[in-house]
Amino acid sequence: AGHFCSIFCAWSAFGFLHGGHWCVLSCGDAQGSAEQRRLYSRHAASYVAGILVTALGGGWCRSGTSTICDGGEDMSRLCLWAQQTAEYQVIYTLHYIGLAWNFTHWVMDGFHLWSWAKQSSSGQPLRLICTGLELKSFRFSALIWLGVLLVTLTWTAMIDWTTGTEGLSLGNLTLILVAEMMGVLLVGCLSLRAWRCFWDRRQQPSKLDAPI
Repeated sequence: AGHFCSIFCAWSAFGFLHGGHWCVLSCGDAQGSAEQRRLYSRHAASYVAGILVTALGGGWCRSGTSTICDGGEDMSRLCLWAQQTAEYQVIYTLHYIGLAWNFTHWVMDGFHLWSWAKQSSSGQPLRLICTGLELKSFRFSALIWLGVLLVTLTWTAMIDWTTGTEGLSLGNLTLILVAEMMGVLLVGCLSLRAWRCFWDRRQQPSKLDAPI
């Protein structure tokens, strides 16, 4: 319980900005293999990379490079694609992809904290929730990237948002995006669980193949 509390505190302390809960996971895993420690390091480093992309892109976008929106808002989806330069559009989108990576990673991590705390403290490999599958290989990263892809398509092409008063606010947009992140995790884990059950059944010898 103490290990979980430490991880949860690091995660809840704006963990999407630093990924410190991965460092706490690593510190509490005295029996972990070298591969497991590399897993901790990669995920912690991905948070640092994400926040660097967000900070550098955000700094550039706020350096006076934007065109004033006709509606008087600071920014909106329509203003971004209709009035801003191609260079601004690319950097603005990329810096929010960096933030989307961190936030999606953080949201999905949150659903695993309890099970990961128990697994890391006993030297077991970390596993995806409800699937029994280890985090190694591409599985968890693929789910995160799917979430990033969905939320990026949502705010760039599917929903008209604005920082002004006319239209969907950023707060409501954020709620929609977080719901999408959780949905990707749920559907992804259920799909992986179904795939694993199907594969395990195929590996079992059928009654017809059993010796008489």
